[in-house]
Amino acid sequence: MGRRTRRTLAAALGLLLAAATATVHAAVLANSISVSGDSISRGFNANTSSCNYGDNVSRSWATGDDHGSSFCSAGPTGTYSHAERLECAAGGNITNFNDARSGATMLGDFATQATNIKLNLSSSLAPRYVPVFMGHNDACSHTTTRTGNTCSGDSDPNNYCRATNAAFEREFRRGLDQLIQIPSVRIAVLALARVSELCNFTSKSSCGLGFGAACSSVWGTFNICESLTTDCSSQRRIDMYNTLVGYNEVLQRVTEEYVAIPAGGVSATGAVKAPDVELKFGIGSFNYEFSSADISCCDCFHPADGAQAKIAEFSWNGLQCSATTPCCAPSADPLTNATCGATDTTTFYPGGFWPSCTSNADCDDHDPCTTDTCDATGVCQHTAAPDGTGCNDGNACTQADNCVAGSCVGANPVVCTAQDQCHVAGTCDQATGTCSNPNAPNGQPCNDGNACTQTDTCQAGTCTGMNGVICVAQDQCHVAGTCNPLVGICSNPAKPDGSACNDGNACTQTDTCQELRRLSDARSVSRPRDVQPRDRHLLQPGQVRRERVQRR
Repeated sequence: MGRRTRRTLAAALGLLLAAATATVHAAVLANSISVSGDSISRGFNANTSSCNYGDNVSRSWATGDDHGSSFCSAGPTGTYSHAERLECAAGGNITNFNDARSGATMLGDFATQATNIKLNLSSSLAPRYVPVFMGHNDACSHTTTRTGNTCSGDSDPNNYCRATNAAFEREFRRGLDQLIQIPSVRIAVLALARVSELCNFTSKSSCGLGFGAACSSVWGTFNICESLTTDCSSQRRIDMYNTLVGYNEVLQRVTEEYVAIPAGGVSATGAVKAPDVELKFGIGSFNYEFSSADISCCDCFHPADGAQAKIAEFSWNGLQCSATTPCCAPSADPLTNATCGATDTTTFYPGGFWPSCTSNADCDDHDPCTTDTCDATGVCQHTAAPDGTGCNDGNACTQADNCVAGSCVGANPVVCTAQDQCHVAGTCDQATGTCSNPNAPNGQPCNDGNACTQTDTCQAGTCTGMNGVICVAQDQCHVAGTCNPLVGICSNPAKPDGSACNDGNACTQTDTCQELRRLSDARSVSRPRDVQPRDRHLLQPGQVRRERVQRR
């Protein structure tokens, strides 16, 4: 898309909601696909996180194909594209063309793209599928003056030189004339999104282009859709809204006209309709209520990955409005409130280009908190399962999960406690349901269970004892004992009998340690004195009673 067209398209569709789970089909729907469109269909700047400016076709709502060998689910981008859904139904790869061009307009590009698509798909395996999402860039213009402009005959001088409805219709017919000549093809025409809603998000923060400022700064610098964003006044929004309404009326009316042409019949402009040609028009893309989260913050106007996913969903299945999928009422004034006016929360907007289902089994969304049924129109309905139905909230840290009002709610959470005095309470890992076991700070006091260590602190999650009790000999007839870890008291073992000692009496010449008594030989003769029974209670184990033996 050129700079102008890219800005508009993403602004228009860049505001769509996160993806819903797509239905898996069991029959071949199409063996080849090619999309006609602009930068939205090229996935331009959809990769919000990395802001890799340019086309990202793998992220396109129409032809994105990043699922690898898992055909029936979205790939890493989260967008379950139309091509991937067709591959799921086919059970393998299909022929996939993307003939969209960044910067394309209905007025200048649709007929050329349609011609290329006819050449590509006519030689591809049938059945064939062509989604068309074109025209947002026509609603934008480099002209910032509303009236009195000098512009080409196909442009309205009193509407910012935008393409007139008549010129828009002429070029749409030229393109359809090419597409209906393709045999066995389903042509899906999407309504234009409400580009007028873009101005509700002027304060959204930009994450790209080096601004780091509000989106309004980006618009002002790069003149993005000047006919709307130059000042975002009420009149500019109304003019943009009315232009989109006019273009969508053309798309719907002309599509329905071509639907009525029989096989072999001729269009008003002379094209012969091939056999097995089916056309559908979808309005959901106009009635979806945008939010700022759906815009890529890289450039503030293209749809981010989540919006690409949502476009893929409601253009496949139609748009079911609800409290969580907000829609604008068809006639809502774009200025009634900060968004699009009256909110539609119950209507189903058709436009699903493939039936969602043929049986209840097709609608299984693998969510135990919904009851899944296929209604009479071929649309899946998902209603809340009874409260208390067992489920799995995907969080292993909740031990009792039950459905409440259609959502899985976890209860009885795992409580993480400190495993010992040198650890603190951890946190529960939602993937495994196990608690972490973080260490307490080094130096935190603890008790290592050993009474012989007098200073215990935590070190690297282990209680480490220090400043141990030192056992020393209590006198010369005892040796150093050992500390009892249960009570922290040292033992007091005696030296062997006969060990030399000194009783402090110079009159004894030979002093030795003896259990209960100490005997000394002396040159002076003294009479031995026996330890009397009455004295024994005074002696403790290991103590001696010193006796002096005198010789006469």
